[in-house]
Amino acid sequence: MAQGTILLVDDSTIIRKILTRLFTDAGYDAVTASSGEEALGLLDRTRPDAVLTDILMEGMDGYELCRRIRARPELRTVPILAVTEATELEAKLRGLEAGVDDFVTKDTAHAELLARVNALLARQRAAASTPAAPAAAPRRRQVVVFFGLKGGVGTSTLAANVALLLARQRGETVALLDLALQTGSSEVLLDVVPHVDLGSLAADAVNVAALQPTDVQRLVVQHPAGVALLAGPRLPEDAERVTPELAAAALQVLGDTYGCVVVDTPNWFSESALRAIDAADLVVLVTTPDVVGARAAVASRRVLQQRGLSAERLVLVLNAPYGEEGVDRQQLESLLQAPFAVAIPHDRGFVRALNEGRPRALQDEQPPGPTLAALAALAAQVEQRLAVVGKRK
Repeated sequence: MAQGTILLVDDSTIIRKILTRLFTDAGYDAVTASSGEEALGLLDRTRPDAVLTDILMEGMDGYELCRRIRARPELRTVPILAVTEATELEAKLRGLEAGVDDFVTKDTAHAELLARVNALLARQRAAASTPAAPAAAPRRRQVVVFFGLKGGVGTSTLAANVALLLARQRGETVALLDLALQTGSSEVLLDVVPHVDLGSLAADAVNVAALQPTDVQRLVVQHPAGVALLAGPRLPEDAERVTPELAAAALQVLGDTYGCVVVDTPNWFSESALRAIDAADLVVLVTTPDVVGARAAVASRRVLQQRGLSAERLVLVLNAPYGEEGVDRQQLESLLQAPFAVAIPHDRGFVRALNEGRPRALQDEQPPGPTLAALAALAAQVEQRLAVVGKRK
């Protein structure tokens, strides 16, 4: 019995013959296409277990083929491996946009190429065969919103890392909802490839409010450390499809499914962000030690107070992604009329973590350095505040 069917897409006759021999010798059925257009025609009639495509082809290139595959709901979960001559960074950035699961270069050894496909299929089959978690006893939904009224303050980075730490502390899955609809980066920060996102749910006119927990568990992409991500739109132009009602419904069903939801927001008070803030148990307001950051934080604090957010539901974080020189911490606290719960030190390790796909909070340091200690303190502070707010609700 064949291990599965592989669709091989390449405009070189010789390469198609070589790849066909490689995969048939390994026990797969191989179907070939000489162009993206031909591949789409084949996909009208058959559903392969995986797609291996060249990127640089005449006519429709591999990126466009991947985008069109991901636009078909019935094909969104099919693993795609792309062969490219581009640099790793360029390939990863364009591939994330197109929906590619993994990349190899033209000079990759056949043994490794086969191993990559085997790994993608094993992961896909494991996800498909994993039974949905049994319905848990009803529990109060907990929502933690990360917000910063200024780009570059590190809101998304802190949201992803704290979600990972909360999952570790609790020993259960924590949801992460990316409402930074035009600039979302949660999947990059977690190094996962979502096949469904808010943009595709909007395009398919899915009634998100009617989804059951078992449906939600199949829509999110799961990080091995216990974070279930519902990503923002892969393409910025799809952000317009995501209505505030859809965003609110997504927050509701994630809370019903997982209990605790961490929400990343854009650096402005969008309607979706405001709805999430209104539903939040805690708002983590992130600012930087500079004049622009201070001004944005003061404005944010005023808006949050106007919306009825009490002091006990606000966690102030001072982050220094570009260095710590600037406005004095005590001056900032005086302006904001509240103390900072945590100060995150300047750390180039965040950039390395992003480029390597290894979240900073999961890196092993013995003993933990200042950054890991600060992240742990922030996660602990969130847990403590949630407990207090929960008792008073």
